[in-house]
Amino acid sequence: MPKYRAQVPYIDDMGRERLGSIEVEVRGGDPDELAQAAVDEWEKRHPERAGIAPEDLAWEQVEDEE
Repeated sequence: MPKYRAQVPYIDDMGRERLGSIEVEVRGGDPDELAQAAVDEWEKRHPERAGIAPEDLAWEQVEDEE
């Protein structure tokens, strides 16, 4: 399965804009599936920063490490 890295913008506890990074794997490259997988993974890891919109995400495909 292709692996993608998503950059998630958020505001930290000090009020500064930050980017968090997560990686997700999805079958194929369906943008809707990718966006939902990234949102789900982010909210699982950072429940206090839930509520991001899929259109806020910027991602790239991660090359296989072999």
